[in-house]
Amino acid sequence: ADPAERQWMTVEGMTTMIGIPVLAAGNVVGLLESFRIVPAPWSRLQLRHARIIATVLGPVISSLQGHQQQQDR
Repeated sequence: ADPAERQWMTVEGMTTMIGIPVLAAGNVVGLLESFRIVPAPWSRLQLRHARIIATVLGPVISSLQGHQQQQDR
């Protein structure tokens, strides 16, 4: 994590973070970040759930970006 993100985590009381890239058609369209207060490792099940959420979000974000680009024209 960069210094600003570490500072934010400290202020908010977060101890652990994971970042999962959000992909659509092979392109990164976002980053899903999850935080926890309790310093504990992420379980395989939690990581799998985060990956599933990121997989579902990718096409949705891409679709919204395309919709926004059409409105900007």
